[in-house]
Amino acid sequence: MTVRPPPARGSQEALPTRSLPKVALPIDRWTPDVLEAVRRNSRVLVIASPGSGKTTRLPWAISEAFGKVYVLEPRRIAAKLSAERVAEENGFRIGEEIGYQFRFERRRKDSSRLVFLTEGTLLRELQSNPTLKGISVLVLDEFHERHLQADLALSIAKRLQETTRPDLKIVLMSATLDAGPLERFLPGSEKIEVEAPRFPIEIEYAPRETKLEIEVRRKVSDLLGRPDAEAFGDLLVFLPGMAEIRRAESELRMLRGSFEIHVLHGEVPREAQDRALGRSNQRKVILSTNIAESSVTIPGVNTVIDAGMSRIASFSHTSGLPRLETKSISRASAIQRAGRAGRTAPGRVVRLYSRGDFDGRPVQETPEILRSDLAPVLLDLLSLGYGPDFGFFESPAAERLEAGWELLADLGFMLTQDASDGLPVLSETGKWAAESSFHPRITRALIEAAKFAATDPGKGSDQGTVVSALLAVSEGESLGVDFLEGIGKFRPEGFQSRISDRMRELLDKMTASMRGKTKNTTSGPSGDELISRVILAGFPDRVGRRKGREILLARGGSAETSDEAYWTHSEYHLVLDLQETKRSGELRARTVARSALAVTEEWLWEVEPLPISERTERVFDEKKKIWETWSVLALHDLVLSRTFVAEKSDRVSGDSASNGILPEAEWETLFSAWLSDLKKGLAERDTEISPRVAERTDAEAWTALVIRYRLLRENYSEELTEGVAAEDFASLLRALMKEGYRDARASRGFPELEILLEGLWSAASLRKFKTETPAMISLPGRKRVPVHYEDGGPVRIESRMQEFFSLAEGPKILGGRLKLSLHLLAPNYRAVQMTEDLRGFWERHYPALRKELMRKYPRHSWPENPLTAAPTEERRPMRKN
Repeated sequence: MTVRPPPARGSQEALPTRSLPKVALPIDRWTPDVLEAVRRNSRVLVIASPGSGKTTRLPWAISEAFGKVYVLEPRRIAAKLSAERVAEENGFRIGEEIGYQFRFERRRKDSSRLVFLTEGTLLRELQSNPTLKGISVLVLDEFHERHLQADLALSIAKRLQETTRPDLKIVLMSATLDAGPLERFLPGSEKIEVEAPRFPIEIEYAPRETKLEIEVRRKVSDLLGRPDAEAFGDLLVFLPGMAEIRRAESELRMLRGSFEIHVLHGEVPREAQDRALGRSNQRKVILSTNIAESSVTIPGVNTVIDAGMSRIASFSHTSGLPRLETKSISRASAIQRAGRAGRTAPGRVVRLYSRGDFDGRPVQETPEILRSDLAPVLLDLLSLGYGPDFGFFESPAAERLEAGWELLADLGFMLTQDASDGLPVLSETGKWAAESSFHPRITRALIEAAKFAATDPGKGSDQGTVVSALLAVSEGESLGVDFLEGIGKFRPEGFQSRISDRMRELLDKMTASMRGKTKNTTSGPSGDELISRVILAGFPDRVGRRKGREILLARGGSAETSDEAYWTHSEYHLVLDLQETKRSGELRARTVARSALAVTEEWLWEVEPLPISERTERVFDEKKKIWETWSVLALHDLVLSRTFVAEKSDRVSGDSASNGILPEAEWETLFSAWLSDLKKGLAERDTEISPRVAERTDAEAWTALVIRYRLLRENYSEELTEGVAAEDFASLLRALMKEGYRDARASRGFPELEILLEGLWSAASLRKFKTETPAMISLPGRKRVPVHYEDGGPVRIESRMQEFFSLAEGPKILGGRLKLSLHLLAPNYRAVQMTEDLRGFWERHYPALRKELMRKYPRHSWPENPLTAAPTEERRPMRKN
């Protein structure tokens, strides 16, 4: 192995004026082993305990031995501190041989040999360097945090190794890494575990009894006043966010004593961060978010106060944007925080929650990719040339992937397919979105603003207001029911100002690019209309239609409105924020529209791509005893208008359909529409029958019949020589419609499916149909569960999780050709997991869920190893009359 020596002192690369002495760290004696592993293997996992020195020592050693190295860090401050520490230890000026880069800050050169990046920055760099040309080793640090962009970076790096970059090496580092799933995803990987000697840590549980900021003041006062306070050095206080930090800071300033208060947060100026991280002659109390969980050692800190909470990235289904929610941290994060106290001397940790609370928390955080909006990720993948077949380290649920792809298409960022290879590709506006660092919805709104500004130069003065409005939407600011009225009071502060500047830069750039390409006009919107139409372009699926005190929503469902007169001004509103609330005594939560802006139907028709679709509906007229055909214009599930289109002589009933008026090619489509309308008509004309109709398994079987037959025909086309030919299927549908129409009118029920099948198909064909696409299937505990065949979704079964115990693989149909999607239910019969990879669920997710399920449902069985446990079937108590 050739190890490149560091540059000579006095060369242009070296800076002899400042160099930290290299203190021996536990990782040092393991460094040769790690380098040897990287030499012989392209995939290496390094598990090293906190304080071992892996972040500052290993990347530089790898760089000296193998060439240029990129190190991905989960947070900006970790990237910056790590780069600065490595540069100082090796006598370099930061930004030369060793550098860092993240949003809004870059201190590196193209020639830098070691670069620390945030995970999102790497994805931006891949746009211009999709094969990571020139990069020898990619190091993913603190991978246990499972940030979405880190998962994506790992998956892309693996794909590169398997295609264009077999020479690329991947090194994953963490203190609390679950190596099992990674070893399966990265076959042949080599694992090195380093256990650094730790100083003893004293852990105290002190559940808070009052407001968080007051509890922090009390604990800080108590700790600073203890006789052994000096021995435990500076205090590091973990709080959820900036609001809590500022309140705690205000409380601490009431205390008397010789200590300094510092704030460690991404929003504070660099100089303030340097003071928080540097040494001082006085004791320090550092108030920080989780950015201090994983980074280089903070000098002097031997005491930690942990509030046990953090801002967790998630997805708001009500706003359609990412959100940060305040939630309890996992045990892994709590252990990581505690590790900050015992790196250089004995430490003390005070947790502001109970030991029982700690024991009941999940072992690890749920990976971000399983709880976040996927549209930005899919946009990144498209921009890099990847498609729907991309191999994720841990694949999200199919319905969430589908929702992400659908949003990109709705925003006009994705062309259906590329003629060359059949894969979806980015549109021109999609390319703008891929280069942007903002959410696709916000970028689409900025594109709309740029179009208006480019075609009407006089509207340039409105762009500042547009940016403020989009920033408020992006940041989830609560501006009251009337968003347009509230925006006038919104003023960006701190980090928001930098985001606002970036938005304005992108808007100006897009406007300049569009000028001259679009016909000029002087009649473009301005003021409130401009803001409304710009936001509408990014959120067309958030439109609602007022109906009394209710807003009917485009994506289904409804929301209540307040008593304010604002809602009476317009029929249509763009609902920006919804909140679920429950009054005292109410059993169900209500959805309330908290913030909105008025829009018009005319504006909806001008959104590109057009979000409005046209469909045909057949409605049963009870008085005329006939089916009528209507043309419906709708925005997703929100009906805008209905128009009667069919004359009486053209109407189709069950009787006329059975006589062959329509071509056979249209039977499947007609049957699906007819069945939907029949059930709807029954429900509307008789409220007593509607629940019964919805629950009738034979009606569901009718719908599933089309899907079951299609699956059978696609997989056994050569074997189906009798009974189940296409013309017989059309006959079956005609019979179903005729009998269904007649029985529904007479008895408000449905004919038995099995009787009709037996009358039309041969015994052999019927047996094939029942065995290869079964209506029921058995689980290990001998329980039979229905198989759900639904249009547009996977074939699935659902049952309580305990009934899948002992299974490493779920049931299959079609002679083992098709895996069933498994919906694993909790004892409350709500889905805990949807998966086709049962073994992967048991190994990767079940251990973390087990503790929470044991706490919620202690009377149920939750074995450590579900693969060896016997399945249990619930015995429900009989209902009393």
